[in-house]
Amino acid sequence: MTVSGYAGGSLGILGPTLDAPFSGYRRPGLDWQLGNFYAAAFASSARHAVELLTVGRPQYRAKSGLKIVIGKCTRGVNCVVSDSREAFVVESIPADEKGMARYAIRVPGEMGERGNHYVVSTNNVESKDSYNEHNVYDPGYPMNQHGNGAQNPTHFGLNGTGARFWTLMWLIRKNYGQITVEMVQEWRRTHFLYDASGTRHDDVEIGGNRIPVHLVPDTANLCRHSSGPAGVDTNVGINTYVSLSVADDLTSFRTKGRPCEWDGPWDRLSLQHPPRLTQGR
Repeated sequence: MTVSGYAGGSLGILGPTLDAPFSGYRRPGLDWQLGNFYAAAFASSARHAVELLTVGRPQYRAKSGLKIVIGKCTRGVNCVVSDSREAFVVESIPADEKGMARYAIRVPGEMGERGNHYVVSTNNVESKDSYNEHNVYDPGYPMNQHGNGAQNPTHFGLNGTGARFWTLMWLIRKNYGQITVEMVQEWRRTHFLYDASGTRHDDVEIGGNRIPVHLVPDTANLCRHSSGPAGVDTNVGINTYVSLSVADDLTSFRTKGRPCEWDGPWDRLSLQHPPRLTQGR
């Protein structure tokens, strides 16, 4: 079983306050990194991990008086949870525009995933419903109003997180059933993106010029490049770790820096075998 967590949506609510953030109240609560570690260490299955991340243990609820886990974060956290049978995305925020914590659980198929064997999540929230702070199901309050991939779009009807989300969605969809570690490593080197309809884009017209999408700061692909100005690669040599973990044999692969700059095999670490690192350049 695997559990990973990272920043969730960071945009405002829909409607007249589109550009205003939700309350952003950083509430006392469980540090989300600790929550990830706890779920990974003590959950017996992916479904159990989701329970620990959303409503917590009975002892937690009894001692805190809370009905759900309140995350100690400002804007929200996504957790991707999977085992050999199921996969989930837990999307949570510490406070909506009225100060109420919420969570949602997204499962494969809700965003058009093929079959029920994978789920995709980047720094966007896409659930069409939610549970409120009293752990009451609220189908009329979609979590996706707090930062979905099409909110405040920049190019191709998507924002930066939406571009990464749909690129992964379509790469998996087009290669479903034949995906390998080497294939995913190659995806992380790509400098194009897919929009929600599955159309590939390699460049954007800006000021009458065609600029490669990876050099346009207000869009994003799977290999980190420009933060501006357009056409300039401002992240050469960036010290960012990129990792790929394989649950089947408990192996993780890693680069230090952008995958497109990595020369040679990715560093490899297996939890089933003695560490063996193959250093690239």
